[in-house]
Amino acid sequence: MKAWYETYLATDLRVGTMGVVDEVDGDVLDDVDIENQVQALTALVEITSGFCTTCRHGFANWPHNSDETRFELWQLNTLDRAAADRPGCKLCSFFMSQLRWRKDLDIS
Repeated sequence: MKAWYETYLATDLRVGTMGVVDEVDGDVLDDVDIENQVQALTALVEITSGFCTTCRHGFANWPHNSDETRFELWQLNTLDRAAADRPGCKLCSFFMSQLRWRKDLDIS
């Protein structure tokens, strides 16, 4: 899995990821394990002024140069965003609502 993940991270997203994604298409996810991970992470989330630590850091370090066309603000992962959504991070709640609306969280 680690080798696959490193390949995925090295993939140029502008070209596409379907080959990398197809490699794990048949994998079965453990819903109970995922829920346990989210619950454990939720206990670590700190919300201040409606935002989790990750989102507050992202806003505090937002690029000020409007000429920058590409930048990496922060990396997001679904488990962390789901965990921060539960106690009420506004941005994580928005991200998760969009994933639910688009049915991107459906694993069947």
